[in-house]
Parts: sequence; C-alpha cells; structure tokens
Amino acid sequence: MSRPVAPNQAILFPPASDNRPGKVRRDAPATSSVAALAAEPVSGQRRRWVYECIQSAGKWGRTDEEIQTYLKMNPSTERPRRIELVESGHVRDSGVRRPTRSGRQANVWVATDGGAR
Repeated sequence: MSRPVAPNQAILFPPASDNRPGKVRRDAPATSSVAALAAEPVSGQRRRWVYECIQSAGKWGRTDEEIQTYLKMNPSTERPRRIELVESGHVRDSGVRRPTRSGRQANVWVATDGGAR
C-alpha cells in the first residue's frame, strides 16, 4: 500500500522511529502493560496500514469493523492504532454513522489533509 512521497510532502510516518509502546490505563492489569510494550516494535507499521486503509476509502471512509475486516487485524490491535491516528490529527470522525454486522451504528473514519487538525 505504500506510495512514494513527493519532496514537498510531509512524511506522516517516519520509518521505525514512529514505533512506541501502547497506552495503558492506570488501573490496567499487569498483562496490559506487557502487551503495550510488546506492541512497540511493530506499532509504526500497523499504524501505517490502518492509515492507508482509511485513506484508500476516500470520502466514503471506513468503520473500525471495516478496517479490521479489510486488514484481517484483531480489534485490540486496530483500534489503538486508529485512536493514535485520531490523536495525531491524521484521521477524524466524519460525522457519518454506518451499521456494523450486528446492526449497531459505528463512526466512519476519514483521513485528513496532511494530518492537520
């Protein structure tokens, strides 16, 4: 899914240096802290996959469930990467809702222009 970056474009995801441990609630069990640290070496690549999946959908966007299905990614892996993208300004809630397989309404996520908020 990677595409070349023009010289005048910002690089959204620097290779390797974008890896970081996952977030953990203060009251989380010890296993959550271990899992967050284990995610660090691959978090940048997975974040990029999630971003490119959302970006490839254009204005239509994708729900978390659609991202998980498209990437064959566990919800516990996809959702934290998408949250990081929202927090960094690369992805935003479109304001549109779509039904999931269970019939519940889900947020539709879209890529922003250049990561601007």
